Amino acid sequence: MIRPVFSPLAGRLRERWSGYSQRERQILLGLGLLLGAVLLWLLVDWSSQQRQSLQRSVPRAAAQLAQMQGAAEELAQLRSQALPARLSDTALVAALQAAAEAKGVKLLIQPAGERIQVSGEGGFDSVIDYLAVIQRDHGLRPLRLEILPGGGGVRFEANLAGLPER
Repeated sequence: MIRPVFSPLAGRLRERWSGYSQRERQILLGLGLLLGAVLLWLLVDWSSQQRQSLQRSVPRAAAQLAQMQGAAEELAQLRSQALPARLSDTALVAALQAAAEAKGVKLLIQPAGERIQVSGEGGFDSVIDYLAVIQRDHGLRPLRLEILPGGGGVRFEANLAGLPER
């Protein structure tokens, strides 16, 4: 049963349909079937394209998941390792200087209580490698780091502090 809201519209459509000749009705029905077939074909084609896209993206997502799981395992392993023993200030300054020289970084070190202020220059990759080495070997991480281009490499200033106790 047609709802009362659509009754006037349905009545007008029936009236208009009855106004067409038999041939016009057949043409309109044929066009309606053709339009329905085209829409169905478009829906099937879109669905097929989406399925192919998903088939391509699933292996990429699986690879990303494996990479994240590997990173999570590595993180868990790093967290389970004991922090390096704290060196005396003199030994720490010497160790930081030796690590900088090994990476080709010119360095000025100024201990400031619980923090250490370092400034220097070198290649960008060398500076980043240096910061990674001192974090790994001495448990120091930058609290503040400023890197600026200069003189064939970069100039940097950093405030370093020990990693928090676990």
